[in-house]
Amino acid sequence: MNYTDLKKELDHVDHLVDEMNRIAPAGDSANILVRGELSGLLLVAMCAIYENMVKQIMIEYADNIHCDFSYYIENKHKKLSSKITRSDLEGYLKLFSLNKEKAFKKELARAQKYLSNIHPNEKYQPLLDWRHSYAHSRTPLTTIEEAYKHHRYAKIMLYAFNRAIECP
Repeated sequence: MNYTDLKKELDHVDHLVDEMNRIAPAGDSANILVRGELSGLLLVAMCAIYENMVKQIMIEYADNIHCDFSYYIENKHKKLSSKITRSDLEGYLKLFSLNKEKAFKKELARAQKYLSNIHPNEKYQPLLDWRHSYAHSRTPLTTIEEAYKHHRYAKIMLYAFNRAIECP
């Protein structure tokens, strides 16, 4: 997937956060409960975007190889059902090639150095966990602000996945 398309999809989270802040400003104490609910909905939306991007990246890559392969990947991964943890992503890449899995790990290590030794997965995995909690118990475990801060690191996982799948 080209970088611009991936960025455009991930930037939708920025739009959602802006709209949530417009509709229910953080400074107004009357918005505490609704902002808690909105944080849960934001997590669900973010993870759905991540799932769609992982699926789309794999399908586009497979499509460049052969249309039958693309059809296979599309049907096999029709519903990722939140199976987008770091180990899931590594597993998907390994199905294509061991080199792609290694490239992913190298991309993440490179990002960790760039991010003052914060591994992107340290921010990515909590988003998945919080989404799971909210989706199954409607218990928001974070704020809009914290979820958004984590997203700014977590999206690096998707950029790294995209770069890794394109490596030879």
